[in-house]
Amino acid sequence: MRKEKVYATEADLCAAFIANHEQRGFVAYAETEGFDILLVRQSDGVQFGVQAKQTLNAKVLDQLLPDDYQEAGPDHRVILVPESRGMVRICESLGFILQAPTGRGWFEDLDSRWRAAPYDWNPVRRCKLPEYVPDVAAGASGPVQLTRWKVGALKVIAHLEKHGAITRKEIKQIGCDPTRWCQHWLAPHSDRSGVYVIGPKMPRFDQQHPRVYAEIRDGVALAELAA
Repeated sequence: MRKEKVYATEADLCAAFIANHEQRGFVAYAETEGFDILLVRQSDGVQFGVQAKQTLNAKVLDQLLPDDYQEAGPDHRVILVPESRGMVRICESLGFILQAPTGRGWFEDLDSRWRAAPYDWNPVRRCKLPEYVPDVAAGASGPVQLTRWKVGALKVIAHLEKHGAITRKEIKQIGCDPTRWCQHWLAPHSDRSGVYVIGPKMPRFDQQHPRVYAEIRDGVALAELAA
């Protein structure tokens, strides 16, 4: 009889791993800096770059290695798979931490695993963390990412929602290219020169990232109250 997979997809595996480690004081940045999960320990900021796969093979090991001359990276690199298949010592000899579920929704404590195999990749600098924790699924096929550009776009939309209109100067101050917005996504205000409103072709990034958008929108409101 064929053994049923504990987690049907990489996304399911990642979701269980994230939920387990958030209980242990980690913050999970999904689809960040080239990793399925960039896991950050809140107590000291130590970073674990996690790549998830349904099957452990040489391609996964190669994918987890840093690029030549790469200065920024996590302190530790983790391979997340449904089953370890006796590969723990081999992975640790290469400087990787191998993580597999020890039970439904439960994984070995990364801290204890790290103490057993204390390999530190010692990057020149750690990965730059996003301004907001991404509200995207880790390990999904064709993943949606919360990029720095996308955060800027959400700020433009928050400004439009708050004020009803925006200028090229305001878009630039937010950190976005006003040309793309004004030529393709916004529409000229009916009676105010140099002012733009939401157009019919504007991508609704706010619907793509509802939690982060709410944080940005609330932050805009608080900033205006404090001004």
